Amino acid sequence: ASNSSRIFSTIMSRCQIIKFFPLKEEEIKNLLVKKHNLSEDEAQILSRLSRGSIGEALWLKEKDILGKRELLINNLIHQDNNFWENMFGLAAFKPNFLETLDILATWFRDLLVLKTGGGERQLLNFDKKEDLNSFARSYSLESADKIINLIFELRRETEQNFNSKLLCQRLLLEMEGAKI
Repeated sequence: ASNSSRIFSTIMSRCQIIKFFPLKEEEIKNLLVKKHNLSEDEAQILSRLSRGSIGEALWLKEKDILGKRELLINNLIHQDNNFWENMFGLAAFKPNFLETLDILATWFRDLLVLKTGGGERQLLNFDKKEDLNSFARSYSLESADKIINLIFELRRETEQNFNSKLLCQRLLLEMEGAKI
């Protein structure tokens, strides 16, 4: 279990805690290329996004997060309003909204990394560095920080069954209002 405080003490007393440490990015990349037939580029991106977990990398591959990330980032950069309106029409909106928030969180995290002088090695979306640099000109450090905190707040509210459509509209308004 990831939260041992939720396990009865009578059960915990009979358990042994085993800690798993993250795998190196290169190890995950090699596994994805050799055992799952991914291209070097795809494997590199997934290994970075997975934060040291081969299970997470495989889950990201299965959910086609790279395709969704590509679509989201392209629409974010080009401000395609039809894309955002179409999101409201999706049958399974809530899970897609959580994925969208996760992708946006990595995007604005990377924006913060660039704004604070971090290098490419620290970027999760390293393959989108040019787009990130261009996008970063639209937001100050403070506004990017405000947006990433809002993304985490909206994620919690979505998990608590708040209205996803209203949360998405709030996010879009805040993002537009935070621009320089």
